[in-house]
Amino acid sequence: MLFVRLGSLTDMDVPLRVLLILAGLTGQSQGIHSIRVSEVSVKAGGSISIPCLYSSKYTNHVKYLCKGYYWNYCTYEVRTDQSNSAKFSISDDKIQKIFTVTVNKLTNDDLYYWCAVDIDGGVDDGDYFHLSVTTGTRSLYVDNQEITAFLGGNVTIKCHHQGNPGEMRWCRMGSSCVTQPSGSIDGTEVTIDTNVPSVFSVTMRGLKTESSGWYLCVSGNLQFPVRLTVTEQPTTRIHSIRVSEVSVKAGGSISIPCLYSSQYTNHVKYLCKGFYWSYCTYQVKTNQKNSAKFSKSDDEIQKIFTVTVNELTNDDSYYWCGVEDNDGPDDGYRFHLSVTTGTRSLYVDNQEKTAFLGGDVTIKCHHQRNPGEMRWCRMGSSCVTQPSGSIDGTEFTIDTNVPNVFSVTMRGLKTESSGWYLCVSGNLQFPVRLTVTEQPTTRIHSIRVSEVSVKAGGSISIPCLYSSKYTNHVKYLCKGYYLNYCTYQGRTDQSNSAKFSISDDKIQKIFTVTVNELTNDDLYYWCGVEDNDGADDGYRFHLSVTTGTRSLYVDNQEKTAFLGGDVTIKCHHQRNPGEMRWCRMGSSCVTQRSGSIDGTEFTIDRNVPNVFSVTMRGLKTESSGWYLCVSGNLQFPVRLTVTEQPNTRIHSIRVSEVSVKAGGSISIPCLYSSQYTNHVKYLCKGYYWISCTYEVRTDQSNSAKFSISDDKIQKIFTVTVNKLTNDDLYYWCAVDIDGGVDDGDYFHLSVTTGTRSLYVDNQEKTAFLGGAITIKCHHQRNPGEMRWCRMGSSCVNQPSGSIDGTKVTIDTNVPNVFSVTMRGLKTESSGWYLCVSGNLQFPVRLTVTEQPNTRIHSIRASEVSVKAGGSISIPCLYSSQYTNHVKYLCKGYYWNYCTFAVRTDQKNSAKFSISDDKIQKIFTVTVNELTNGDSHYWCAVEINGGGDDRGYFHLSVTTGTRSLYVDNQEKTAFLGGDITIKCHHQRNPGEMRWCRMGSSCVTQRSGSIDGTEFTIDRNVPNVFSVTMRGLKTESSGWYLCVSGNLQFPVRLTVTEQPTTTPLQETTHKENLSTFLPGTTPTTVQKGQNRNASFGLTETLILTSVLIFTLMVALCFCLMLKRHKQNKSASSAMKEAEEEVTYSVVKPRRKPSSQRSYVEQDVDVTYSTVVSMRQQRVQRVEADEENVTYSTLALD
Repeated sequence: MLFVRLGSLTDMDVPLRVLLILAGLTGQSQGIHSIRVSEVSVKAGGSISIPCLYSSKYTNHVKYLCKGYYWNYCTYEVRTDQSNSAKFSISDDKIQKIFTVTVNKLTNDDLYYWCAVDIDGGVDDGDYFHLSVTTGTRSLYVDNQEITAFLGGNVTIKCHHQGNPGEMRWCRMGSSCVTQPSGSIDGTEVTIDTNVPSVFSVTMRGLKTESSGWYLCVSGNLQFPVRLTVTEQPTTRIHSIRVSEVSVKAGGSISIPCLYSSQYTNHVKYLCKGFYWSYCTYQVKTNQKNSAKFSKSDDEIQKIFTVTVNELTNDDSYYWCGVEDNDGPDDGYRFHLSVTTGTRSLYVDNQEKTAFLGGDVTIKCHHQRNPGEMRWCRMGSSCVTQPSGSIDGTEFTIDTNVPNVFSVTMRGLKTESSGWYLCVSGNLQFPVRLTVTEQPTTRIHSIRVSEVSVKAGGSISIPCLYSSKYTNHVKYLCKGYYLNYCTYQGRTDQSNSAKFSISDDKIQKIFTVTVNELTNDDLYYWCGVEDNDGADDGYRFHLSVTTGTRSLYVDNQEKTAFLGGDVTIKCHHQRNPGEMRWCRMGSSCVTQRSGSIDGTEFTIDRNVPNVFSVTMRGLKTESSGWYLCVSGNLQFPVRLTVTEQPNTRIHSIRVSEVSVKAGGSISIPCLYSSQYTNHVKYLCKGYYWISCTYEVRTDQSNSAKFSISDDKIQKIFTVTVNKLTNDDLYYWCAVDIDGGVDDGDYFHLSVTTGTRSLYVDNQEKTAFLGGAITIKCHHQRNPGEMRWCRMGSSCVNQPSGSIDGTKVTIDTNVPNVFSVTMRGLKTESSGWYLCVSGNLQFPVRLTVTEQPNTRIHSIRASEVSVKAGGSISIPCLYSSQYTNHVKYLCKGYYWNYCTFAVRTDQKNSAKFSISDDKIQKIFTVTVNELTNGDSHYWCAVEINGGGDDRGYFHLSVTTGTRSLYVDNQEKTAFLGGDITIKCHHQRNPGEMRWCRMGSSCVTQRSGSIDGTEFTIDRNVPNVFSVTMRGLKTESSGWYLCVSGNLQFPVRLTVTEQPTTTPLQETTHKENLSTFLPGTTPTTVQKGQNRNASFGLTETLILTSVLIFTLMVALCFCLMLKRHKQNKSASSAMKEAEEEVTYSVVKPRRKPSSQRSYVEQDVDVTYSTVVSMRQQRVQRVEADEENVTYSTLALD
């Protein structure tokens, strides 16, 4: 709220100040009213600094803090031209154009303040802010208002809040805000994390000097200011990212890396013990020998010296990493060891990690904190907190899915990836040293099998990878815990046995060993390669034999797929899905949702509990080979064989199991190869192929029970089975092959009288070229098992994808509904598609046609929920060629039998009305007094000499809450303004859209339709709020709230802003009887309410009107007193016959040309007022005269 301080008018009374404000004597600052602080939650007894932004023209002006609720009566607390006090301080940053006021020792009295700029010879400018003082938890706060970070580095600010995270923003004073997960402010990248409850974490990256300044955590009407100072990296790196607090195990050891600057490379480094730097004692130095208790080493390349403390006790608490400086005081910093006999607060199982060049490594940080506080840092470099990132060119991914485990995977390792890293949790760190080495000569130790869960009595095949130099060497399986004492079980130069077998793939460089009839004795084995010139090479694997459920397995180790096709492998596990990986032997691994291995694309689905599903797409011959499901330390090998597609395509993506309704019908598409285009196709009934019986053939006539048709373009023939019974179970799609064996595919119909396990309401779907269509697959399965496939092509199971160039998006938000939307439809999008759920399929045939000439079938209302007894208006869109045609509303379910309800060439009735907007090309029909009989209607256009064009809509009449509605169908707004429409719904907000009739739709948070910008808010439950901004005349028209198959139409009318009426005098000729006793005086007119809300302007206008009315009343009283003194004079009757002028005050908006109140008083004419007794006597005579009243309009 802006007020002005009248520094030069301090002696004036309050009413005159108000009048001056109303007259427009306000000084509008250019910057102080920008993004700013207005409401802050603070701690009693604490301090708060408030930044106040001002315009550059006030750089050299005095700034001050003023205390008090009212601007006119606030008192100075501190000024930039005066000294600070213990309670208040002020500073002015003339570069940032921000002055900062600090209030210390906060109490309940510290509530209302003003940031102000002293304007010499003018009105001071000020901004109000309120401090909400609490002894409890603040509603919004940051632990430290002052944040320091280094140039080029990162900083994370945690805003603690009690509000909805959707209301949170991160803003820079005088600039802009970020609400999305990522963005930028003034060139500095910002990422936002809301995963931790009640914590809004903001990370700013690539900091620059100009990133310094004041920022705001914003939650609704609350703000909390934070000042960021970006400085250069200190000369010595010993104080950079480092170790300060480590949780260690009593009796164990810990190594602490200490970073130093390059200038200290040749200096002595040491470990010093003690709480205080001045009194600590040397424990080990780099120019002395190590001891059993302490050791040190210096990596002069990394510029890190490492100290190790062994046999830890409670006495090992405070230490200092120190660098000896011969020319000055030594440099050092302290770290604390928290020694425990229990579980450490933060640790890694092994501080020393080794990995191979180009490979991956995963480090698991075990912690007791909130995972949102976790970071992975490199000593002397930077940190990663996001799910993915990079440090010094090495890519990282972070997984927090396992409780109390923060897993970091580093990929594509390089020699320079070696070094010290830190697991960081709040104020705790745990150091990890990574050593990256070259891959060993033999690949047998690469991605491999080491631990497998197997079934007692079953079999397992284990692939063993070896180096190419061992291609022609003997490979073997050796049994036993130790390599030196193991016994041969199978060799490639010997025959296999019933128990053990071995085979060697010299192309893949993998030999495979198989162990059958597994028992508890089958535990430890070695894959071995015989080396004639030296020690044999080998590695051990362990088989965990169980009679129960295996910890990790695939139903079938051997998988076969076709060239160019897809295959899905389901890894069943008992672990956290975050630990799961899919690897190729001798290559690499995938853990993300999508990726590729050796050019084959993968997608991963973890939606089904305890199932890690991997889909490989666009298979090639070289995709064949051994792969591993990996879960923690467990692996399960899978061998994939990719072969050529068989000659007939009838075995491709197809229908094999369908859930159908007893008494209903089902059409089954059957795919075949192009070589069989002209062959006879048929449907054969029976469980066994050899003994099945013909039911229908393409060279015979159809029957009432069975029909068949052949689409020779799509290479699909379709069979339909009607009047389904429990006898309709087993069928075969078949192709008659002359002179050979017929080809066929089996399918099973599961006939039910209840709910089908998988179905679509209508198998036949029609859509228009370039348009979109949504198919809803109703299912009883886990949505993670669902796919959308095209017969003879491919499948989509991700949220978005494409099939044959048609975009597909999938929505699984509605329980038991798998919604598929296909967009940008083409003629070739026509064909058979399948909803697939596990082993079930349901076929859907899509026909894409050209858009009809009339646009009546475009974006429109087809299903509307309405209130019984109410009214509804339905807009109907038509083509411009039908502008002058008759339009009508037709009632009835069937088009051929519907009856006219209203026509544009006839009169409207009380029940129905119709109007035609020939500019928008929309006619509108209104149905009043709605009943259950008002269900089925048709919008129609009369076409002379042809069939009328029409569009059907259904009204769902209810006495309860409507499924989708807006409180008022008719909305009015002003040019250039905004309007918000609230769509109340009972559906999932993800299904909601905002559409314009005949144009397009918006589903995202922001967008535009026909040049009008939209923002969408779904934060309020069951309310889909649409705000349209910068309205234009052409924004007028019909819009639709859309929720699934429901729509609710809203008509928007955009008009010009009404013009304000200047101060004017209006003369009326009225009778004196209006002021006679028993009658009411002339009514004071109200100013037109031009805004939807009653705001500041209206309040000020009414205040000024009240003051002015009092002044007028005072004048009347004075005139009345004078008149009473002469009431006995006989000339009073004659004076009454003269023209009398009365004043009527009409409040108006203040005119743009500001006039002083003194000038307004000159324009007012006051009259003498006769007494009531005299009025009764002379009423007749007064009627004969013209009486003039003056109306004053106050704008």
